[in-house]
Amino acid sequence: MDQMTLADAARTVLLAVAPLIAGGAVTTTGVELTDAAAETLARDWGAVEARFRRELDPAERTALARAAGVVEARLAGHAKSARALDYFRTDPQDVEARHIVEGQIVEVFKPAPEELSALARKLIAMQPSLRADAGRSLLPPTLSNDGVRFSYGHALIIGVGAYANPKLSVAGDTAANDARALGSLLRDSRFAAYPEDHVHVLVDAKASRDHILDALEELAHRVDGGTALIYFAGHGEPLGDNYALLPYDADLHRLAETALPAELFQRRVAKIRERAGNLVVLLNCCHAGGIGDEVLEPSAGGPSGIAPPPAFYRPLAVKSGQVVISASRPNQRAGARSYRDPQHTVFGAHLIEALSGQAPGAGAGLSVLELFAHLCACVPADAQHIVDHWQSLAQEPLLYAAQLDGDVTVAVRPGWRGDSSSHDHDQQVRRLAVLELQLEAGGGSETVVPALLAERERLLRALVG
Repeated sequence: MDQMTLADAARTVLLAVAPLIAGGAVTTTGVELTDAAAETLARDWGAVEARFRRELDPAERTALARAAGVVEARLAGHAKSARALDYFRTDPQDVEARHIVEGQIVEVFKPAPEELSALARKLIAMQPSLRADAGRSLLPPTLSNDGVRFSYGHALIIGVGAYANPKLSVAGDTAANDARALGSLLRDSRFAAYPEDHVHVLVDAKASRDHILDALEELAHRVDGGTALIYFAGHGEPLGDNYALLPYDADLHRLAETALPAELFQRRVAKIRERAGNLVVLLNCCHAGGIGDEVLEPSAGGPSGIAPPPAFYRPLAVKSGQVVISASRPNQRAGARSYRDPQHTVFGAHLIEALSGQAPGAGAGLSVLELFAHLCACVPADAQHIVDHWQSLAQEPLLYAAQLDGDVTVAVRPGWRGDSSSHDHDQQVRRLAVLELQLEAGGGSETVVPALLAERERLLRALVG
């Protein structure tokens, strides 16, 4: 086995059994434990099962304990590797400590590389995803409790393309396609890496008013200090002096009873806000047109094509760590079909791109401001392929936050290898957000707005080219 292959085997084995080695679980086998020690041991096995994504049977636990015992014995048998092991145990989540232990596992198994290879193959046979997971750097504890998944992320993804009332349906079912693709992407350990049971997707008929309200309630109960991500793709309509989101079973003649009026939606989101550490709401409403389509006046009985107003989205984000991104500004429409990817809406296509690895930045987590930078750079150019009142559709994503004193991670960055974003990059994405908030608030005088727009364009060129 060559050096690289040996390093891959070391990374795979450590990924699987690190909690057992760090917590001393191997040395407690057969020993009567105190309540505190038993609780620690249960937590260690819970971390292992999180990496295997299922409950382990007794035979599998025995096999893993033996693997951990072999590795621990080898490390303890050499002075340098024993010191590395002690260092690792002081802070098992420390990325540097993990890298040091990985290197020492390689060293102690060099005389018998086939033994380490056999261990790695046996563990991969138990859980094939370990091979892909081991190819990534372990995530920092601020994002993950197992080094692999975005443990603190919880998502509710809603997409309504085919409505009960056909006059409301979005051409090509693109809004629903967005939701399906986002759900898959968020659950995929190679990309956003949310735990699979942390992602709830409602599409078309399943996105009824009652189902959406139930899902919002359920999200409030499960988020428990984590990051809540809410995505809605579908129509919205003015209602009284505010706005309402249209679920699958909406009736335009009875919106107060069949839609999700502002006050109701804001109240449900407020419950999530109380329990969440961070909140990101993505609104992809007011769809119009498609590739080369001319956007006509709303047809009788159809949607008006009006975007969410400030009175709808501002109450959703009221303090630090809470952000709203809308697919377009209040005086604009959002493209129903992307030129770049016709299976999706304009906003959805570029959201998927960003979560797939095309957003700027290099850190372990993809931040909401980096996500917005990608959307801000790509959505307007794509939307211009749609004709609206004899001219190209103007669609610019909107960012709103009541307080901007930090950034919010929305997903794991695909292919992360331990890098971090530069200070200049962080300053640029923050400055872009500041400019967007100024523009959202009105921008100021007529001479100020052009200057803000010019600076925004310079920042976008620097961030995404």
